[in-house]
Amino acid sequence: MQNENVIRILIESLREKTQHHPDDSVSWYNLGVAHDMIGEAEASIAYYRIAIKHDPKYVPPRFNLGCTLLKMGAAQEALDEFLALTKVAPNVADGFFMLGATYGALDQTEKLIEATEAGLKLEPDSVRAQHNLDIAYNRLREFEDATDS
Repeated sequence: MQNENVIRILIESLREKTQHHPDDSVSWYNLGVAHDMIGEAEASIAYYRIAIKHDPKYVPPRFNLGCTLLKMGAAQEALDEFLALTKVAPNVADGFFMLGATYGALDQTEKLIEATEAGLKLEPDSVRAQHNLDIAYNRLREFEDATDS
């Protein structure tokens, strides 16, 4: 509870800052993070979107927006954000990894593999991504085996 009180004080401070500097995408992003920290997903989504509106190439709010949407079960909306992220920041491996995870949530295994492999080209030592890729290949093999029978 004490931590939540500290975050609420931070939220008020950030709201004041956005009143004085309404185009400051970092402050809008930080408002989104603060609301996310106390479990207010709807508010965090709104603030991430405002940050993106002010700076469409600012990667953190787009990434967090996609992750929050995915956690909420809005995989199609998350997919749109991660697709946009990989276009704006094609050298960010985590964007491709989350794009792959989102394709997985949508049962699009081949696209999951494609996106994860793109991320692994950028960050080949990602153990978690390699693990997810192995699961995807196994899922694809099981599907092919089932359709061959």
